Amino acid sequence: MLIENLVGIREVSAQENFIRWRSTSPRRHGIRNLRFGGNTVSLLCDAGEVSVTATRPFTLEFNGVRHACPAGKTRLAPAEPALI
Repeated sequence: MLIENLVGIREVSAQENFIRWRSTSPRRHGIRNLRFGGNTVSLLCDAGEVSVTATRPFTLEFNGVRHACPAGKTRLAPAEPALI
C-alpha cells in the first residue's frame, strides 16, 4: 500500500517486464532497488524529471506515457500527468 499510495507505483509485472507509475506529487519522490524478474530498478521524480537506473531493460509507463528504459541510467522529461 505504501508504494501505491505514496509513491504512485500502480503495477509491477515481472512477466511483462513492465512498471506503471502514476505520479501526482510535485515533491521529490521515488523508490530505490525495486526488484522484479531479475531486474533491480530505482526511480526518482524531481521537478518533473524522472531518473531511472536499471540492471536490465524494461518498459516504464509514467503518467500514461510509455518509455523503453535501457540498462543503466536514463533521464526522462515526461509529459504532463494524465487526468484521472
